Parts: sequence; structure tokens; C-alpha cells
Amino acid sequence: MNNKYDLKQIGKRIREERTNAQNATGRKKVMTQSDLANEIGVSRQTIAKWEHGEIDQLLMGDLLKLCNLFGCELSYILGEYNCRTRVATDIQEETGLSEQAVNFLKEQKLYRCSAIDKIITYDGGIIIRLIYDHLFYKANDVEIEVGNNTTINKKNLADVFLLQIISELRILRKIISGGSDNGQH
Repeated sequence: MNNKYDLKQIGKRIREERTNAQNATGRKKVMTQSDLANEIGVSRQTIAKWEHGEIDQLLMGDLLKLCNLFGCELSYILGEYNCRTRVATDIQEETGLSEQAVNFLKEQKLYRCSAIDKIITYDGGIIIRLIYDHLFYKANDVEIEVGNNTTINKKNLADVFLLQIISELRILRKIISGGSDNGQH
């Protein structure tokens, strides 16, 4: 039977991921073949065989455990693409950026969305209120001319401006998050 997957490549990926494993704090943690075997529920000898491309039988359940443990997609383990996720692979192919650079940019996107959310919601919107108060300090019912013999109440203009600030921050959050504006970033 001819196998469409490069078993040596699969073994190499397993070995690379095992030796580059990180603990929960993000620090590199040396994972032995025995450690990985215990996590997956197979023998150390089985892991050694997998890592050398001697894969007689690799069950789907074991593959999925590897993916969960290594934080990658199945197609990465199987050698179908070079980054841990399809999205990162697509971005890498389009931009030439490394997987590490792609992941850094994704983290920055989440950080920016979080920062915008904090500005909008911090202490009941106090930052927005402070901007409003600074720009329209002691705004009263003075009418101002805005053109074409049209006047607007300064207090109402301040309210419109405040709503515009909030709206612009939400639009910015939506742009950064790739179209989602549900506030759960």
C-alpha cells in the first residue's frame, strides 16, 4: 500500500513538538519520550518508533491527543502545512512572515481590542466622560452657529461628540478584530 503521507516527516514533527514543548507559563519544558508516552497512553517504545517514522499504526485518538498536547492542528502533524494552524500557514505564505511573527501580530490584535474595550468600559466609561468634560467643560445652553444660518445648542453638540468618540472606538475595535464587534475580545 502506498502512503500519501511522509512518515519520516510525521515522526520529525512529533519529535520537534515534544522537544519544544512549553509548560503552562510558556517556558520551555523538556518532555521526554516517556513523558509524552504517559500523556498519550502508549509505551515509550511506541513514541520512539513514531519519531523515527516507523509508524505501523497511529490511531486517530492518539493523533488528536498529540494535537491537543502540542496546540496544533492535525494537518500540521501530518505534514500538510508548515505552521501549527492553517490560518498561520496561509498568512505565512502570503506575507513571508515566520509563524512566530504571525502569532505575535495576532496577540497584538487581541491586545489592541482589549485596550479599546477598557477605554470604553473602564469604571463605567469614566475615560470617555473625562474626555467629554475636558473638551466641553462648563458646556451650557449657548447656541453656536454651524453654518447656513443654522445653530446648535453647545450642550447637544457635546453629547453628539461624545457619541462620535464612542462610535469611532467601536469601529476601530471592529477593524482590528476583523469584523467582529461583540466586545468579547
